[in-house]
Amino acid sequence: NLLAALGVEQLRRIPQLIGARRERFDRLRNALGAVAGIILPKLPAELYAAPFCFPLVFPEHDRDRVMCELEAVGIETRPLFAPQCQQPYWPSLVSEPSPELPVAENLARNGLYLSTSPHLSLSDCDYIASVLIDILARTRATPSEAHA
Repeated sequence: NLLAALGVEQLRRIPQLIGARRERFDRLRNALGAVAGIILPKLPAELYAAPFCFPLVFPEHDRDRVMCELEAVGIETRPLFAPQCQQPYWPSLVSEPSPELPVAENLARNGLYLSTSPHLSLSDCDYIASVLIDILARTRATPSEAHA
């Protein structure tokens, strides 16, 4: 009963939690939208997003290096998800070889997620964006590294 009561209370907070995530998503989008070398998701006007994270793609930068530099200053990231057919469980479900998915593979190789947690303050989002912009200004992959 105690866990059910906690769950019900959390359900009442869903609009507030989604609103906080949207606010952080928009803050990051506004801060990073005009930065060269970053691809942001396209959001149709009719979409009501409930983001669990903020995805970015760096076609001209070494994503792993960017992630390491962010981690070094305490900013947590996650790589973009690999295609389902490249997940460890896939061979146990399908006997055919995995298809080639160059766009999805490129996104997974060059993209990362930043947090939109309601526990982040808006100034945290500004700090994250500022640090990322600084890292991108200092680092740049060579054309062969970016498209590897």
